[in-house]
Amino acid sequence: MAESASGRRRRSGRPAHEAGNLVPEEAGRIVDEFLADLRTAIDLIRRKAGGARHAGSTGVGPWRPYRTPLDLACHILVHVLRRCCPELLPPDPMEPGSVTPPIPVPSAGIAPIVGIAARQAVVAATGARVPSSPDRLPETVLWQDGPDALLVEVGQIAVDVSEGRISVVLPVRCDQLPRGRDLVIVDLVVGTPSRPTGLLAASTEPRGPRVVVRRWGDALTALAWQAVLDATGGVAAAAGADRDGSVLIPAVLTASRSGIAVVAQARHEIDRVRRGEVVHAPYTTEGQRP
Repeated sequence: MAESASGRRRRSGRPAHEAGNLVPEEAGRIVDEFLADLRTAIDLIRRKAGGARHAGSTGVGPWRPYRTPLDLACHILVHVLRRCCPELLPPDPMEPGSVTPPIPVPSAGIAPIVGIAARQAVVAATGARVPSSPDRLPETVLWQDGPDALLVEVGQIAVDVSEGRISVVLPVRCDQLPRGRDLVIVDLVVGTPSRPTGLLAASTEPRGPRVVVRRWGDALTALAWQAVLDATGGVAAAAGADRDGSVLIPAVLTASRSGIAVVAQARHEIDRVRRGEVVHAPYTTEGQRP
């Protein structure tokens, strides 16, 4: 088995990613380990119901309860990053308002978390509880509006990233398509490492068959952006916590040819969520809670 990046760092006494110290062969091995651990995350979730209780045996860190598959997948991504570049992320807890350095997510790791986020989003849109196992997440979703219907294959979403652009590829099916199935591409224009724009994004009309884009373009764009935004939030949450124990929130999203980067932030003083705080709904005029 190839020596881990953290092992190479300890042996040399220098971070493996320092300029001039990471050769292409090492970079390739790190990416392979990164993707292997991401697959481990999905396997771990699947085994959870079967009695798995300790993630440490799989090499992905100590066990903790995860609400959704996205939570665990993002934890794996950040765990591998900490292992390869331990000085990149600050230790917990972070002070209010402070931010992390950009957290890189390689291109190969983006599609899995965006795909999971999209599958969770279509469940949440129904008001149902998001399951903890990816096996129970839907592979397709059927949208209906009057006589119109569209089947979206959320389990087959692909993502392409370039400088300042994240393109989400959504396979769709309907009777009006010549072959019954086609692709709609949603281009999201975001900031670049040299020109960040926070969490702002712009989009044009999706690319794809006109019969689908004219009728469902806005909904497909919303699904694509929701998936990217949820994946970004998952990475930030996995990066650490503030001194109140609340997970970090995303502040900046950038894209380049190598992948995306997320800057995570601890909540400001005015936005802090302290442990033990309970927020109640206001009383109605009749004196009863709604």
